[in-house]
Amino acid sequence: MRDRFEDEDLREEEGIPFLTIPIIIAGLAIVISAFIFLKITMERLNRAGEGAAANTAETVSVRTLPEADITRITDSWYRRKGDQEPAAAASYDVLVLTEGSRSAYEPLDEALKAYSADNAAYMAAAHEENCRYSLAGDGNCRENLSYKLKRADESVFSFSVQYDESGAIGTRKGISGAAFSAKTGKRLSFGDVAAQREDFCDRAAARLFEFYGAEEFDFDSTRKLSDYLCGNILLPETDDLFTVDPLGVTVYLPAGVAAAEEKGIHTVTVFFSESPKMFKEGIRGTSDHYVMMLDQAPYLNFADLDSDGEPELITVEGLSYEAGDEEEGLYPFAGVSVALDRDENRRNFGCETFEAALVKSGSEAYIYVSVRCDEENKLLVYELKDGKAVFRSEQEDLSQRPFTAGGDGREKYRVSGDAENIPLVSVMSALGTYTGTRSYTAGKNGAPSANTDWYLCEEGHWLTAKTSLRALALDQKTLEPTGNEIVVPANAYMTFCRTDNTGYIDFFAGNTTYIRVRYGAAAPQSVNGVTAEEVFDGIER
Repeated sequence: MRDRFEDEDLREEEGIPFLTIPIIIAGLAIVISAFIFLKITMERLNRAGEGAAANTAETVSVRTLPEADITRITDSWYRRKGDQEPAAAASYDVLVLTEGSRSAYEPLDEALKAYSADNAAYMAAAHEENCRYSLAGDGNCRENLSYKLKRADESVFSFSVQYDESGAIGTRKGISGAAFSAKTGKRLSFGDVAAQREDFCDRAAARLFEFYGAEEFDFDSTRKLSDYLCGNILLPETDDLFTVDPLGVTVYLPAGVAAAEEKGIHTVTVFFSESPKMFKEGIRGTSDHYVMMLDQAPYLNFADLDSDGEPELITVEGLSYEAGDEEEGLYPFAGVSVALDRDENRRNFGCETFEAALVKSGSEAYIYVSVRCDEENKLLVYELKDGKAVFRSEQEDLSQRPFTAGGDGREKYRVSGDAENIPLVSVMSALGTYTGTRSYTAGKNGAPSANTDWYLCEEGHWLTAKTSLRALALDQKTLEPTGNEIVVPANAYMTFCRTDNTGYIDFFAGNTTYIRVRYGAAAPQSVNGVTAEEVFDGIER
């Protein structure tokens, strides 16, 4: 890609790598067209450290539901040396199954890889067109693509795909969906999901009129809208305009479809509880314990929290600053609004970004909102009760994702559709600064309750032993201490696996053995009575 854009003014900035991973752009046609997806260019994880953390997760727990890791990648191109802002930049997600899930869901794993690879050539060409014209006109091009997991269980793996882009082609935003059979890896079409398409379209049309208003659409009756949906949009072969959620199927109507383009994108959900015969066997969700990532406003999220077939409307959006506010410009958002059936609960604080998830735990329902404010991550917990979103608590140093990219422009976080296994991220201080992920359930008033006393460490974080050191030997399957001691030789490569962040770290040492190193947490941190920096090389704080 560098050869395509580089000229006498377009050069790699000194000290910043000129990355060559293709940037993605997405096109949204007025008529149904294929939404574009992400090119996975991640190499097979072959460093011992990266494999060790994944192996640790598989060794210490058995998962019956598929889990996934999302890697957030940011690539930048600079026009000339000394530029402070990139002329071209892209942020996008790579979604793959975790090591612990791949063996149980091999067909799904292969399908997700093929899903990405099939679109790689198209995405590279689309990026070239956007940025070539943008840079030639001394303009900038920006692109963003993100995945939000909707459902991950033994039957269905589904997620929404959101993108926005700006450049020579203008500014565009869009959302689409993807759904796969978790057992066979087959990409699900609408014909695989709906047993009675006409019934589905009737209900979808009525709900669109109800929540958006009849004047929003190009049809003067729900009958005409339903006929249009069934005859032109929700065809048996359609596979990119819907997600299969825990309790229903959500359809994303592109801008310009069934309404004027300036009306934007419309979303609507039809629930399994409305008519079980309307859906194919194996599609209907039955669990009342699940996690579903929410789409941010202007997109609507529908839920059937009490399984009565009637929708509850959930919206999560960033608050705008009032004109003249002294903090305007410091943060993108003045705060966050969470609303249930348009009853709004506003939390005002300057924040940089946020993510939200619906957590259903039996008869209880909560919204987890992860926010990044003043370079700190927080988790806001709301209970959905009596038609209101009630704020319950604010949890420090917990979030659904790190919100900070690593030195290579990447950040990685785990996602799960299991309410008994909610992965949340915290900042670790054990022999360095990095992120750790721990599994939680929703406890009293929805507050996260940890399932373990340890965190999985950020993959790829490693140290080198400066001298030989004594450590505890661990059972290689259970990772429990054996009672024996082991001597790790100098220059051994030691990859972080997990830590309690208070007294010990489990490493994969020398690419062969799991060990436990105890450390003193008081500053300056120590190992075996010696300052940590004297024992290890590579500690980053």
